[in-house]
Amino acid sequence: VKRYFRRLEDVRDAFEAVFWGDEARRLFSFAVNGERTRVVHAVKIVSRMAPENRARLTGILEEAVAAKFAAVQSAVTRPDSPVGAILEQLAFALSDLSIVRDRLAVCFPPEFKIVDFYLLAY
Repeated sequence: VKRYFRRLEDVRDAFEAVFWGDEARRLFSFAVNGERTRVVHAVKIVSRMAPENRARLTGILEEAVAAKFAAVQSAVTRPDSPVGAILEQLAFALSDLSIVRDRLAVCFPPEFKIVDFYLLAY
């Protein structure tokens, strides 16, 4: 019986590593690439988990958005950078939000309020 539960814990740990380490971090890129089924499956998994896992998912998505802005910040760190160049670097935000509205939001149930989440994150 101990061996059974140990193996069950190993499976759970492997799932956690794959799901939270890879799948959840790539939801946006799945939507970009038209892999809506993967997004829907991931969202269904989170919906069936304990409520704190929704916060875990949004934390991962916030980190991904922050990483995009950090990349822009590192590209325009000079104080003499022209405003136009900085705005050009930030143009990805409008494109990303369009993807969220058109491709990602349809994969989430309304109670996730994913568009609102992304609007605040950006």
